[in-house]
Amino acid sequence: TARYELYWIWSRKYDSSSKILIIDFRDTYFQTNPFSFAASSPQTGDLITNTHHECYLDLFEENFDAINIGKSSYNSNWIKSAYGNDALKTVAAKPVICSGSTMGTQHAIEKYTIAMVAQSDERKCKSVGCDQGFHNYLYYLGNLDEWLASTNKRGEQTCDIRVHVHGEGAVNNLSAMRESPLRDQGVLKTFD
Repeated sequence: TARYELYWIWSRKYDSSSKILIIDFRDTYFQTNPFSFAASSPQTGDLITNTHHECYLDLFEENFDAINIGKSSYNSNWIKSAYGNDALKTVAAKPVICSGSTMGTQHAIEKYTIAMVAQSDERKCKSVGCDQGFHNYLYYLGNLDEWLASTNKRGEQTCDIRVHVHGEGAVNNLSAMRESPLRDQGVLKTFD
């Protein structure tokens, strides 16, 4: 989770009009140019083009047909070790949202990384992968929208959080779909 400290520092170096993509490239592929991707606002259903929206954070689900938080020994352990059994019971049936694929405006990414660092500092979870537990907790139970709150040009507090169903966003994640390394499945070729 130390990488979120670096993401936070780096996010502050970007212009406020910048779009930022945090990606774990090991098991992720692009379905379209992520910076020109258009999506619907979950609040209004209106089409939003990332290049014109003031504040948004895009999150990407893993394959819900393959796994949910409770069925995944990794994800359930990260939630349980950081937040306890009650939190795990509350989110067990929810889709896993991949922490390795997060995209948004400069403001949203800066605030998101602050929230992730705060979870790490507060929860002291040191297991590899705890960031995914923090990520899912923040979205489902941790008031991520309040962490992202900003004032737009009209004085309104707003920052859209858009969760993309597996396979429907600009970024697609394969981690829940594989039980063996991609090389063993023939998806990733090794050249000598």
